Amino acid sequence: MRIFNLILLLVVVGVYCSSNAPTKNVADKNQTPSDTLVKPRDVSDLAGQARTSTFNNFARFIAGLPQLQEDNFSQTEHDSLWIKHAQKLNSKWNLMTSKRTAKLNVWAAQEVPSSMRSSEVLFYPFSGADILNANLLFPNTKSYYMFGLEPVGHLPDVLLNNSGRDSLKSYFNALNVSLNAITNFSFFRTKSMAVDFKADELNGTIHLLLLFLARNGNDIADIRYVYIDDQGKQQDNIGQKVKKNDGVEIVFVDSAHQTHFVTYYSVNLDNAHMAKNAGMGSYIKNLGGFNTYLKAASYLMHNASFSMIRANILDQTKYLLQDDSGIPYRFFNDKNKWNSSFYGVYVPPIHLFANYMQNDLKAAYNDSTANTKPLNFGIGYNFKQSNLMLFEKK
Repeated sequence: MRIFNLILLLVVVGVYCSSNAPTKNVADKNQTPSDTLVKPRDVSDLAGQARTSTFNNFARFIAGLPQLQEDNFSQTEHDSLWIKHAQKLNSKWNLMTSKRTAKLNVWAAQEVPSSMRSSEVLFYPFSGADILNANLLFPNTKSYYMFGLEPVGHLPDVLLNNSGRDSLKSYFNALNVSLNAITNFSFFRTKSMAVDFKADELNGTIHLLLLFLARNGNDIADIRYVYIDDQGKQQDNIGQKVKKNDGVEIVFVDSAHQTHFVTYYSVNLDNAHMAKNAGMGSYIKNLGGFNTYLKAASYLMHNASFSMIRANILDQTKYLLQDDSGIPYRFFNDKNKWNSSFYGVYVPPIHLFANYMQNDLKAAYNDSTANTKPLNFGIGYNFKQSNLMLFEKK
């Protein structure tokens, strides 16, 4: 049997076992409100096996990282295709670390409150597959909830139609192309992702979620395909068919042996879709109190057509970290309701979003009493003149 078919078989078996494994729901004492319907499941039996799981082996394989043990994946490490793939990723990662992420880590440790970096829930709408930055900024968060238009995708499809090395070469090339924007500029281009994820090999966010988690030093314990039903409850998607509110839940273990969850949902969050999607609306409300991260959000919540998700965030969030493409500053300029911290510089938006200039935000940045602090790394659309804002609800 070819090595590629062995890899496919291992991934299929792993996903099948995960989807059919019995799970438990456990209450989270720190979650708000206490009667929330959204609760992390008990994965204590999986966490200890993360480093040797098939999921972790696969994540390291696509991330260009050597296997932790001798297995069927490690055989491919001697193939020139994988070696070149690993070299490309190492080069991208080293450059990104030196230019941005190392500086971002230092900044976050100094400026982002520990209660935000270590919260129970991080809400990250319009995220695409960007668990990379969320995990770097908020490394001790228990559960990351991410939302985007991009499809979830499925691991077995990576090699379903392969005929050998050509399929693997195509997959590695697709991975590298999809990483160009985020490694160079810190964000995904939505239109580019729509094209990238139409490939047979790279069919959704799950591939990049695993790659980023592995590259950030985490081990993958489990993967479960899920969806949100009309009552707002998360259900297992046993058949892995594309459903309304299609999602994937990944359980990972960090270097300190702490267990975390990242759940990504493919969903349109504009008013027209949310008005017909009571299940997702209930699910978001049942997350209770959370912290929010917004970056390269296409200025969507500047429009009335995204007022529902904007209202959810303003009502439920305690801390919000964003660039100017998130929620307009006018929703935060009441000093009786919000504490504000400003970083970097505010300049007019890039040409594509020129209509979203905020004069009140410009005035806030220019206010001598604002104590605006510099940013020594690029993030968001204005990569060379970036801004971040931290808002805390009083």
